[in-house]
This record gives sequence, structure tokens and C-alpha cells, in this order.
Amino acid sequence: MKSPVTNPHCVVIIFILLFSSLGGIAQHVSVYDKDGKVRSPGDRAVEESRNNRNINTNGTTKSSVPDAEETPRAREQRLDAARKENERKIQESYGKYNFIGLVRAGLRPVRLGDKWGYLDGADNVVVPIQYDELKFADNGFYGVRLNRQWGFVDRAGRVLIPIIYSSLLSGFNTDGVASVTKDYGPKMNIDKNGSPVSDGQLVRMKNGGYDEKQPYYDELALVAFTGGKKGYLDKKGSLVLPMIYDDATNFNEGMASVKLGSKWGYINKTGAVIIPAKYDKALPFKDGSALVSQNDKYGYIDTKGIVTIPLIYDDFRPELIGYYALKAGNKWGFLDKTGATLLSFQYDDVINNFYVPSTVGLLAGAPNPPMAVVVQDNTQFSISTTGEAGFYKKYVIPKGFEDAGEFQNGLAAVKVKGKWGMINLKGVMIIPALYDQQLYASDTPILVQVNKKYGYVDLTGKAVTPVKYDYAGSFYYTSFPLVAVNKKIGAINRAGAEIIEPKYDEMYAYSNTQTFSVKLNNKWGLVDKTGAVLVEIKYDEKCDAMDMYISQADYADFIGKYGQEIVPYIYKEVIEPKVGLLYFILEGKFYAFDYYGKKLTKKMIKTE
Repeated sequence: MKSPVTNPHCVVIIFILLFSSLGGIAQHVSVYDKDGKVRSPGDRAVEESRNNRNINTNGTTKSSVPDAEETPRAREQRLDAARKENERKIQESYGKYNFIGLVRAGLRPVRLGDKWGYLDGADNVVVPIQYDELKFADNGFYGVRLNRQWGFVDRAGRVLIPIIYSSLLSGFNTDGVASVTKDYGPKMNIDKNGSPVSDGQLVRMKNGGYDEKQPYYDELALVAFTGGKKGYLDKKGSLVLPMIYDDATNFNEGMASVKLGSKWGYINKTGAVIIPAKYDKALPFKDGSALVSQNDKYGYIDTKGIVTIPLIYDDFRPELIGYYALKAGNKWGFLDKTGATLLSFQYDDVINNFYVPSTVGLLAGAPNPPMAVVVQDNTQFSISTTGEAGFYKKYVIPKGFEDAGEFQNGLAAVKVKGKWGMINLKGVMIIPALYDQQLYASDTPILVQVNKKYGYVDLTGKAVTPVKYDYAGSFYYTSFPLVAVNKKIGAINRAGAEIIEPKYDEMYAYSNTQTFSVKLNNKWGLVDKTGAVLVEIKYDEKCDAMDMYISQADYADFIGKYGQEIVPYIYKEVIEPKVGLLYFILEGKFYAFDYYGKKLTKKMIKTE
């Protein structure tokens, strides 16, 4: 039985790694020279290379053959012989075991017959070789399986956790918790006594006894109990700021914003109140400035609580590199750190405040200038700190619609009260919201649907065809999509004209030749885009070349069934005729045509 902690296929490699001292190919090169001085990496590499070249097949060094005389092939043969000698010596030393693994947590797994155990450093059996499988060796606990049940033993083989579990999902971590299943039930956690550990207990164990613990900032960590107050720990784990705050943020620049009751203020690392709790919102300080709000108005203060940017703005975007994106009324603008206007309040939205992009396509080594992303007139684009439009540009859908698609050909589909229409780049409704499915302006005329019927409109919303078809294809892939009405199929052009009257029972389009195979009254033929017949509609079946791929093994049955040879072994790509190969069958015989309706002989058909 294979152990999950070892791989029998790697025995040779493991043997070489474990027992190179028995005559292996690697020779130790000291870090120090004979005078005790540190040797350079170059000197050590030279000696190591020399030693490796001078290993004899019996594990001893050879000096009789100069380095220059040994060919690469001879060296490979010599080293291969050394490896085999190593394997022989290892098998001689550990011959009674079927498998020997790498040392894990101080013990070496071994297998004897179909049972597993562990050896110590002196190769003494310390965990009896009686287990069916070994798994995990962490923090002094070794997973073992016996009679389809799992448990844990210690280094001396004593059972620490009863062998009663259906699976081990993890070994014991540094918190003293392992994951197991019992009676093939759900995952559960246990401690080193085998007692269950709840998810809440597990979180507290990881967080030093708290339900929540943030990383350390300014040498203090924010902690909390679920639904309780918050406080701060120092790096020794001591609660240095009591759990008296209703909410709090991490420390930054020596201060943290804390909530007392319904208001926010700021404290320092000793817990002293620096700025009284009087704000509805208070973000952490950054570069000596923090955003605060009162009565739904936003502004900025300094570390002394002095207002630097008045609390008069309606919204904000987080400051990143010293520029403030703020909203006044319905428009957005930018201020610098002094509160002076950088860019006037002219934008409909700010997607990203100014930041330094990782790359904007500049020359290598050139600094990247700050960039922000804004929306104006339904266009999303990047700007510089001078307001100059950048390389990035994208049309966006105005707010207020239930759903929307991307702009295509200057129009975008929008959904209003469950119906679809289209707007232009200025947000003006061009095609009224009357239709049951999303519209796509990339396909012109545009396919529309009303009450399970289909038709077409142009980019202004004007009807190109009546909404009368039971099925209608898109103009995206072809200039002559198929349409169906009353279970009969035809085709139309971009002007909406029915170039092929809907009268056929089946139709297949060949877009490269603008021809169609058609079925009428159970007979097949071929017509062009005007409906003119190219191949008489009289055949019993139609087969495209892709339907005709047969293997060589099936070819005899194929000939026996149809009584004639069409092309030799139709199992490769057809390369002639290039326009496409089509077969019609009449009274059991095959007739070959290209997609233009030209009749073909066997010699005219070629496969790869």
C-alpha cells in the first residue's frame, strides 16, 4: 500500500539523496580553506568540479586519468556506475525493507510487506511497523491508519489521538489544531486532546483569544469580540488600549479614528483624545490629512483638527497621491492639498482619483505622470492634472436603466420597464424601448423581437421588414440570413427583400459562395442567393463533406452499402474543390458538386 507521505517511484532518487556518504557522486567541499579563511564560491566550485570528475565507479577517487582525457560519454558511464554502486550499498544496508522514505520530523517512514512504521536516527523501530498507511508528521503528531481508521501517535509510537477517524484532512498546526472527519461525516477540528474545536474557537486561537484581530499598524493591532467593543494590543499581546470603542480603524501616522456612541474622533497611541468625537465619518490620516463628514457634507482636517478643506462637498473619492476628488451638486472636480481648485467641477463622475499608473506606454525609464479616470457626456476617459484627455477612452451607459449593453456603431442597448431600445452617445433614445430582447447595433439591420415574432430595423429605428417571422437570423455573420414563416424557410438581404421566397422545408447556407442547399417535398437541390436553381431539386439526401468522414476500417462497408467509390477513404480534410464539397444521393448513388453547383468527378476531388 502506498503511503501518502512518500512515493515509491522516487526510491532511487531518495536513496541517492539519503546515502551519498556511502560512496555517492557528490563530494563535500568545505566553506573554509586549510587556514580557516572563507573560500570564494569560485574556488569551491572548481574543487567540487574536480572532485566529481575524479570519482571512481567503486566510490573512490581516481587520479590516474587527467581531466582532459575523459570524454563526456565516459564521464556519464562512470557516474552511472557510481549511482548503481550507491543503490547496491543502500539495499545492502536496508535490504529487509520494501521502501525507505525521507526523514520527516525526525523519523524515517519505512514499509515492510504491506505495513508501515517509523525508524529513528539510529535506524531503530520506534513506531511499530503495523499500520496500513502514514499521513502527516507535524509538531510531534504522526498520522497513522489501522483497519480503515485514523489517529495520531507520538515519536515513541504511543497513541495520542485515538484511532477512530474516517480520514485526516490535516496534521496538527502550530495552534494545536488538526482537521478530521468521523464516520465519514463533515469536516471537524480537534485539539491535541482530541476534543472538538468550533470555528469560533479556532478563530480565537488564531487571534490570541479574540474574534477579530487586524495586522499590526504603528505597532498596535485592532482587536474585537463579535458584537462587542474594540481595543488595541501591543506586540506582546497585551491589551494596551481598552475595549471601549464602538468602532475603530487601524493606527496610521500615530493616530486612529475611533467611534464613541454615534460619532467619530481621533486618539493617539496612548489612548488620549486628540480630536473630539464629533464627526459622522472619519477616515485614517494620510500625509497629515483626513477626510471627515458632518450632516452628509465632506471635507478635510489636519492632525490638530483644523479644517483645511471646508465640509461643503456632497461626495468624495479616496485620496491617493495628494489630489482630492470631490462632488459639488451634480458635478465633480479636483482640489490640490492647499484646497485650491486643480480642475473645475465639470465631470459627471470620477471613476479613479489621480494615481501613478504602472505603465502608460511611455519610453522605458520615463516617469509616469499622474492620471485620473472621469466620465463626461457618457464618455469615460483618462485625464492629466491639467485636464488634458489621455490615451484611454470608453463610452459608458448613463445611470437609470434596468440593464444595458456596450456601445456599437454609436448606439447602446438599454432596458426600460422590461423592454429594450437604444440610445446614442449623448444618452438620447434613438430606438424606442419596445422590444422583448436585447438589440445589437453591430448587426445591421438590427434584429428585433415582439411577442415571439422577429423583424429588422435600421440604426434610426425605422422598420426594414415587418415583425412577422417565426425565426430570423442575424446579419452579423452573413449578408443573407435565413428567415422562417409558417414553417417555411427563405432568405432576405440587408434591404429587407426576400431574395429567396420562404417556401423550403430545410435550408443550409454556404456563406463563402452565397448559395444554399434546400429541401422541398423531401427532395434536395442547390440554389443561389437569387433563388435560381443550381442543382436540380430531385435528390433523396444531402451530405456535406464534413458528414462524409469515414475510417479506412469502415470504408468497405461504405462501398458495400452504396456500390460505388466516391473518393479514396474520406477521412481527411478536403482541399479540392476549395469552395466546398457537397454530395447529393439519388437512388443510393452519390453525386458530387462544389458549392457553386458544379458537378465533380472523382479525379476533381482531393484530400490532404
